[in-house]
Amino acid sequence: MIEEKVAEILSQILKHKIKPGDTVTRATEDIWDSLKHIEIIVTLEEEFDISIPFDQAKQLDSMEKIVNAVKGDA
Repeated sequence: MIEEKVAEILSQILKHKIKPGDTVTRATEDIWDSLKHIEIIVTLEEEFDISIPFDQAKQLDSMEKIVNAVKGDA
């Protein structure tokens, strides 16, 4: 469920279809700049009703890391 929701959020923000399990990183996505990164973090916080500390937010540069952080594994 978390993987699907994160993929949906990234699809909306990065403007192309992303499926759970896809390898998506900031380095592979031209559109994922600093403003998009903030948008991703804010959307995750709102969607999952969580707070992501700034130091952790800086590290969330892939779908895998985001999913782990939302699950509380990061």
